[in-house]
Amino acid sequence: MLGTVAQVMALTAYGNATLQGADSIPVPAFYPGNSAFQFCEYVRFVDVIGSGPSTQVQPWAEDPNAWFDRLSQLAGQLLAASQLGWVFGGMGSWNDVGSDVSKDPDYQRLSDTLFTLLPRTYVAVADTTMRR
Repeated sequence: MLGTVAQVMALTAYGNATLQGADSIPVPAFYPGNSAFQFCEYVRFVDVIGSGPSTQVQPWAEDPNAWFDRLSQLAGQLLAASQLGWVFGGMGSWNDVGSDVSKDPDYQRLSDTLFTLLPRTYVAVADTTMRR
């Protein structure tokens, strides 16, 4: 198996176990002991901002263990943000406006999009914690 493919598979499997809360399963520290990374001097995760000559690279996680920790934190942050973003009341619109504002095409499009996306975030967070 190609080294890169083995690394991606190892990161995915261990990341899924981390997000599902597989703390009760004794798993050795992933990095640097995982065999897929035995020939790597280092493994870092970065955020690439922009493109071309103005591209900036900012550190996101120093190694796979830190990356798994950040993934777990992000799942909790996504849930909190989606709960705060729920602005729909009994009338199914932002702040239950009943005026002409709700007839504006941009308002309607944004409302529909937000109403569709917020429940998807709940599903995404739930999926990260579901034991399979």
